[in-house]
Amino acid sequence: MKNVGLKRIATTAVAALALSISGFTAAHATAQSRALPDGATMYALPCDNSVANGQLASVDVVSGAFTNIGTGTANEYAHDWNDPSGSCAGGATYNTVTKTAYWFNWRPEDAGLYSITFFSIDVTTGESTYIAQIKTPTPNIAGAGADSKIADAWGLTSDYSGNTYLLFSDHSDEHYWVGKVNLETGYLSNIQPLDTPTNNAFHGNYPYNFSFNPVNNTFYATTLNGPASVYSIDVTSGVTALVARTGSFSNRPCSITFDSNGVMWASNGIISSGTLPNWSNADDFEYTPGTTWYSEAIFIVSEPSTQPMLPDPVQQSSITSSSADTTTVGSIATVTVNGNFVEKVSAIQVNGVALPSSSWKQTATAVTITFTAKSAGKQAIQIFNGSAPALKEQTFTFVKPVVVAPATNKAKKETFIHCSKSGVGTRIVHGIDPVCPTGYHLGDI
Repeated sequence: MKNVGLKRIATTAVAALALSISGFTAAHATAQSRALPDGATMYALPCDNSVANGQLASVDVVSGAFTNIGTGTANEYAHDWNDPSGSCAGGATYNTVTKTAYWFNWRPEDAGLYSITFFSIDVTTGESTYIAQIKTPTPNIAGAGADSKIADAWGLTSDYSGNTYLLFSDHSDEHYWVGKVNLETGYLSNIQPLDTPTNNAFHGNYPYNFSFNPVNNTFYATTLNGPASVYSIDVTSGVTALVARTGSFSNRPCSITFDSNGVMWASNGIISSGTLPNWSNADDFEYTPGTTWYSEAIFIVSEPSTQPMLPDPVQQSSITSSSADTTTVGSIATVTVNGNFVEKVSAIQVNGVALPSSSWKQTATAVTITFTAKSAGKQAIQIFNGSAPALKEQTFTFVKPVVVAPATNKAKKETFIHCSKSGVGTRIVHGIDPVCPTGYHLGDI
């Protein structure tokens, strides 16, 4: 169960928290001087409280001012969605491919709901649209119950390829998973466990957010209890790694998001900013004035560029082959990746199986892959940059070898014939396809 002492804090408690943190940081931190990239806006959905009623707002990261968006009608609230007991916006993200913001409503276990509801939200009107409950594809996996509903969610984020991922846990909040969210159905796929016998996710602490840094294509979560820490998360393998740690409560964010320059912005009663791995350095972090609007769901939206879009170098490039489409099964195939993105390639898979690094060579302009086609049919070649989704995928077809049956020469048997000649008599001639000598005819006299 989430720490409800921090989740869904009442108005007075939020105000007290903001003031105490502001007072602490005033003496120990730098006032906010960073700004978002040009054309970018920060938005927040708060936990329910009587100050903002869970309404979407834009955030001035320098002054800390919040500006409500919309009219405040019920379907614009981040709480009370068909639930009179109230709940909390537990994570939000902006998908740069669908050009849509999404969020999930953390519905408290103490209300007996045990479900995470998934919404899109219009940042111009503040109106949310219910999509579905987030579920696993089959019952009783990844901490979900017989109804496939997950128990608890901790953060939502989208990479720049249009994939949206959820960080979630079981009822005990002791086991964690990350999965890709279907934006139309709410179903999870590509689910990876984060805590395994060989991977101690978060070292016994619990995460409180989840976000993607577009500069290094890395996913991050921070913990709220214990020594507040930042962990990277590989969404394709589930491996986590400690990046930074601090003992300062004021650096313990309840929500994080990254701008297009890789700056990490955080909310925990105040807005703060910093860079990784310098998050543990107080001199690197900067703080805005306090606010009474407590949010666990902040996200950044960048305005569309007014400049013509340049072709994506990855998609404009190609995976070519001089032999893959004609190579027979069991023969060596050579595939070449061309383009000005090849320096990013750090992993290659064929039909989901990683190729050893010794099987491919990398130069400044090309990557050459050699492998043996073990079966006929389609072979999907995927090019990766670290743990991010595939930079590019292309499918080649391998053919079965044409087997020519060897010619069979059946040995003929030796036969015997009777040959006769008048006045001479009969003689026997034998051999393969025997014939009678001149002057003889076949048969007895």
